[in-house]
Amino acid sequence: MKKINRIGGALAAIEKGYFQDEIRKNAYKLKKEIDEKKRIIVAVNKFQDSHGVEPILNRIDTEIERRQIARLKDLKSSRDNIKVNHTFSALERAAENQNENLMPHIINAVKSYATLGEISNTLGKIFGRYEPKVSF
Repeated sequence: MKKINRIGGALAAIEKGYFQDEIRKNAYKLKKEIDEKKRIIVAVNKFQDSHGVEPILNRIDTEIERRQIARLKDLKSSRDNIKVNHTFSALERAAENQNENLMPHIINAVKSYATLGEISNTLGKIFGRYEPKVSF
């Protein structure tokens, strides 16, 4: 906490990539300890199953994906898009006012069948998108 305060607080630490760098360093240290067997992880670097069974990977069926896209298109075509657009306008206006509570506007958008992506895009117009700084 003292180091974060010296940097200028949590927001400054995020902007300077402090947390990202600490995570990267610790991940490297952990991986090195596991590889050198200084840290034992059962079934990873000790007591491994010798049968050589390949794990079954979870693959999403393309038919499920196709059906989900069709459901989303149906939702967007069957909802009251004028009402949805009004909720986006209200949400956008509310987001421009730092003292405004956004939850009622988000709830109204959801009740109007707005999607999470649409709500996120509306808020992104005002607040922008977080882009983590990756340092190597």
